[in-house]
Amino acid sequence: MQKLLTLLLGCLCSTLSLHAQGYQITVSFRNLPSGTLYLGHYMGKTTYVMDSAKINDQGTAVLQGKEALPGGIYLIVLPGKQKYFEILLDKKQQFSIQADTADLLANTVFTGSPDNAMFSDYNKFILQNSRELQAKASAARTAADSAALRPLSDAFGKQLQDYRANVISKHPASLLAAIFKAMREPQIPPFPGAPTERPIPPIRISIIKDIIGTMWTWETGASCARPSSKPASIAISSSSWRQCPIP
Repeated sequence: MQKLLTLLLGCLCSTLSLHAQGYQITVSFRNLPSGTLYLGHYMGKTTYVMDSAKINDQGTAVLQGKEALPGGIYLIVLPGKQKYFEILLDKKQQFSIQADTADLLANTVFTGSPDNAMFSDYNKFILQNSRELQAKASAARTAADSAALRPLSDAFGKQLQDYRANVISKHPASLLAAIFKAMREPQIPPFPGAPTERPIPPIRISIIKDIIGTMWTWETGASCARPSSKPASIAISSSSWRQCPIP
């Protein structure tokens, strides 16, 4: 009984300590001397502002709060709301980011956040290994051109699956691993019934996959952030570096 009480007190203290620390994200830009930086978050097909901070003369802004934020995928939205990049927030919410507006994806560096370092490596992996596929897809004009892309597309899909499986294997307790697990396509087993019985039609299977695909953000505790009060909506321009999912 004494051991159980000690364990419960330890968990309570850890939770209180996490909330007491709050969050502090220091973002420095190489060539962005002024403006307002926003911390956004997805909720369904809309994005909302969770926090904002002024960028000082040295190109640095500090997003901070007294209470830790729910774990999930967040957005760092640049002044003008034309560009943004994604970050992960989990247990460790005090870290710094060095970003370059010339290439946010390739030149953003995270310090003090292993989750975001892994997330950044994953995004860079996609960028580096999808260039050939993207170039050929842009040049495709006929059905034959599109058909020729299939082997490249399948090979790239296999690379992604292997990369995600490696992260899950090496970092099973990480937020990124939880996200990758939720992204797995459901495995539909062979129909076990008699030949006279009818399996689920393919169209219904497709619907089931779609439902599962849209539910993972809400149902996995690692990647669901639900603010206690509804924050302000943030609209990102359609000409942005990466368009935000908006209604």
